Amino acid sequence: IVLFIVALGVLPALVEEILFRGFLYTALRRKLSIFPSLVISGFVFSAIHLDLGGFLQLFCLGFLFAFIMEKTRSLVPSMVAHCMWNSCTFIMALVAYS
Repeated sequence: IVLFIVALGVLPALVEEILFRGFLYTALRRKLSIFPSLVISGFVFSAIHLDLGGFLQLFCLGFLFAFIMEKTRSLVPSMVAHCMWNSCTFIMALVAYS
């Protein structure tokens, strides 16, 4: 279970935060103001997951993680929040379906 949490909860979150907040959001912020950057990065984050049923939820999460980065000026808090989200989602699915 710990290995699955690391593989499904932690590693993808770290990689996604580096890509979406570390590179994409930072690049957008150099060109745009806060709100358009939050919206565009949230949209791309959601779209890349290819989940039409969860598009709005994923958009909100992407928006929130970028907002956390904007306010803290650090990637670490959004990484922690994303890891917690993924890990808790995995644990809830494990409990519900086991």
